[in-house]
Parts: sequence; structure tokens; C-alpha cells
Amino acid sequence: MARRVAGLGLLRMLLMGGSEVAVPALGSEPQSAGLRVDGVPGLIVGASAMSAVFALGVGTDDFAHATPADIEAGMRLTFLLAGCLMFVAVCIAFANRFQRTMS
Repeated sequence: MARRVAGLGLLRMLLMGGSEVAVPALGSEPQSAGLRVDGVPGLIVGASAMSAVFALGVGTDDFAHATPADIEAGMRLTFLLAGCLMFVAVCIAFANRFQRTMS
């Protein structure tokens, strides 16, 4: 359990640390602690959703007895969903940029 908590803490530092450094570098005023915590609930919900997708892909409740093929299926489904979500995000970003240049 402690390794999972440490892993989530490290993941939070890696993902959220860049945004906390990049905003002050743009010359804006220092942020309060309440503003910097806004991304944490989204990170927790996203990690929980992706772990649920992994569990669905593995197809068993007991991960200790899952076969390597089951783990592989869970990883494939998880990364497939992540890739599709990134593709949708890039398409939305390009559509918004195209819409701004046309108006």
C-alpha cells in the first residue's frame, strides 16, 4: 500500500510540478495554494478511471493469479483508451485553433 501511495505522489509531482513552475515563468502573479490544487481532483479521477479500465481489461478480480496474457490485455486496453483520448484532445485543439484563425 505504501508503494502505491508513493507512486501516486511521484506521479503528482511529475505531472503537476511543470504547471506550477510554468505559470510564474510567464510573469503572472504568484498563485495561492488553493489555485494550484485545482488539478489534483482531476488527476485522482483520471487515475481511478484508468485503473478501472485496466481491471476491466484483465478480466479477473484477483490480480495475484492473473496470467501474463491477462495483464497484457489490460495494458493494451488501457493504452488504447489513452491513445484515443489523446487523439480526441489533439483534434479538439486543432479545431479550436482553426476556428479562431477563421474568425
